[in-house]
Amino acid sequence: MRPYNNFRAFLARAHNDLALLGEPDGMGCLHALCGWVRSARWRGVVRWPVVGLVGALALGGCGEGVSPKQSTPEETMTTARAFLAADEGERLHELVYATSPDMRQFLSRSGRMLGNLEKLSDVIQQKWPEDVARLQQRAEEAAKAGKPTGLLGQVVGQATRRQGNRQAGRPGRGRGGPPAAEQRKGFDDGITRLFADPYAFVRESEGKLAAVYMTEDQRALTWDGKPVLAPLGMTMRLGEDGKWYFELPLNIPGVSGFVPKTKEQWELFGGVITVLDRVIVDLTKEIETGQLQTLEAVSRRAGEMTFVPAAMVLYAYTKLREEQGGK
Repeated sequence: MRPYNNFRAFLARAHNDLALLGEPDGMGCLHALCGWVRSARWRGVVRWPVVGLVGALALGGCGEGVSPKQSTPEETMTTARAFLAADEGERLHELVYATSPDMRQFLSRSGRMLGNLEKLSDVIQQKWPEDVARLQQRAEEAAKAGKPTGLLGQVVGQATRRQGNRQAGRPGRGRGGPPAAEQRKGFDDGITRLFADPYAFVRESEGKLAAVYMTEDQRALTWDGKPVLAPLGMTMRLGEDGKWYFELPLNIPGVSGFVPKTKEQWELFGGVITVLDRVIVDLTKEIETGQLQTLEAVSRRAGEMTFVPAAMVLYAYTKLREEQGGK
């Protein structure tokens, strides 16, 4: 029994470590694997057959797929579309700017979730193509009217309105009462569209998304000439490695003070990714088995599955921040 337990632990560690390698180059991936195997400590397991298996996986899996190019903002945009065209949505995190090694590891953990989200999207589009088409039509109409269409845009819009209410001396509304029917509809559509077509922003970006000069190492993103996520905006940044990355809008009011600052905070915050990944996988199964019959039911079920575990993780995260002096 003990060898089995050790081997199971080995597989668990292999899964985590391989997910964090993030090496697009074949030799870099193989070197990382060899270093990992040399440092492994497992008893009761025949080492060399396992080494052979890992080596075979390295030679067969690493070095394949899209080779990212990021020497200009336009190359990074093209690489993002290439990832999706090659069914490599789980690699999009490679194109996101990280402010620290801890944030980079957090983004790497999101890779599996991004891949599963792409699978869920495929299932939804095959199951309810007409509903998805109507959802996209509403998004296009909202975009033409200058309204936010995605979930992130809805969050930014609500945060901005609340900030404005507080500055105008309307504390009751600043804390946020029940959202207007139009706002609620937009928010629900944002959640549903996230599941139905999570990468629409990337897929539809050719000829629409542009990077406008701000400074030598930063560009503002525009869509058909209008700022993305106005009024706060979204940017791209030149990293220290000479590559251009998409920059998450972490300066959103109400969000900037909540961003993890320490290694422990990033690790705990990663629990949210674990929760979302589990929800996405379970939703996919429930759609495929016929338990969910409508797109609306999918959205409602997602809320039911996410709320309690996510709230527990966020509560633990808040307590940790308090223990660490609000860092």
